[in-house]
Amino acid sequence: MVSTVGPALAAPLGVRNLDQIYFVPLLVLLVLLAEREIIRSGGGPGARTAVRILDVAIVPLLVAFLLLVALRLNQVLTGS
Repeated sequence: MVSTVGPALAAPLGVRNLDQIYFVPLLVLLVLLAEREIIRSGGGPGARTAVRILDVAIVPLLVAFLLLVALRLNQVLTGS
């Protein structure tokens, strides 16, 4: 079975070889952010603790994502 997710997302970015492994951290980040908001809006007795625990996982993923975006933007702007 051939997946079209990789080529469909790689084409607008101008990337020729974009494996699906690059989408896993982004997908995990989106799921964690959604889960954090669901827990926060529920407001149960352990909601604050659960949100803090999720922040431990979200912050490094967010930093890595922003670093990759910055590196890609630098690559596009310098033309290399």
